[in-house]
Amino acid sequence: MNPETGLSGKKILIVDDDPNVIRGLLEGLKNEKCTIEQAVDGLEAFEKIASDDFDLILSDVMMPGLNGQKLYKYMSEVKPHLIHRCILITGAMNDQLEAFCKSVNLPFLNKPFSSSDLKKLIGSVLLKDEKKASSL
Repeated sequence: MNPETGLSGKKILIVDDDPNVIRGLLEGLKNEKCTIEQAVDGLEAFEKIASDDFDLILSDVMMPGLNGQKLYKYMSEVKPHLIHRCILITGAMNDQLEAFCKSVNLPFLNKPFSSSDLKKLIGSVLLKDEKKASSL
C-alpha cells in the first residue's frame, strides 16, 4: 500500500470529458493498487454514482450537460457520504467557483497539476474521510 495516498483496494471514479486528462490521471495512478472507473461527462457519472459506491471521485468542473458543481450538488442530496470523497479538477478557476469550493469545503486541483500534488490531495481526502467514518 502506498502510504502517501492510501488508495490500495479503493474504488475511484474519474469524470472528465477530455480523454487526455483521463489518460494523465490514469498514468498518475497506475502504480496504485486500486480499481478505476471512468465517466466522460457528468450524466454518465451521475448514473454510475446512482448505481454504485466509490471511495473517491475525481471530477472535472467544466463539462457539457451536467458539470462538476451540479454533480457535487446531486451527490450531496442523494449520497451525502460521497461529498467528502470528492475532488474537483479545473483548468478555469474563477472567484465564483473558488467561493463555492470553500463554502462546501470541497478540495480542488487547478490544471495543470503534478502527479505528486494529485497524490498528496488524494491522501489528505481519504485520511479525512477515514477519520470521519471512525468517529461515527
